Amino acid sequence: MDTDVPLSGRSVLIVCLAVAILATHAEAGEILSGRPQFVGAGRMIISARHLALFGIISPDPELFCSENGRPWRCGQTAQAAIESYVGSKDIYCSIELENKNGDASATCFADGKDVAAWMVSEGWAFSNRLQASRYISAEAEAKFAKRGLWRSLFNQKDFGNNDGKSP
Repeated sequence: MDTDVPLSGRSVLIVCLAVAILATHAEAGEILSGRPQFVGAGRMIISARHLALFGIISPDPELFCSENGRPWRCGQTAQAAIESYVGSKDIYCSIELENKNGDASATCFADGKDVAAWMVSEGWAFSNRLQASRYISAEAEAKFAKRGLWRSLFNQKDFGNNDGKSP
């Protein structure tokens, strides 16, 4: 029995559309790379995709902290720190999670170094224990050394991506 069925023009169009739709959605393990546009300390856009750094909680850009009784823009400072760290380098991100809106959480590397690990070790983000435990010791060291946000008073509930589940 011959099982070859010729594809009609409509079938070809449907297959092409399906491939195009799948190509624009990152899946767990998919790699994205490029020069990031940071929209927060732990959030960026790469190749038109919104990504959050997986495994961390970072401050919203509008967050204020208090140091010696004086407010300072710790959210903007944290964003400036990651922008300076990454500079003009391309980064490579492996998608870990994706939500129904197409936003994703990813582990990202600049010059072979984990960007989220740098954020936590410098005190500009916290380990998100609901996603991963890999940054807990770096957080403890940053807290002990009073690096970054740890030199201030702040309310972690004010952070922009603290739900721990969705990117």
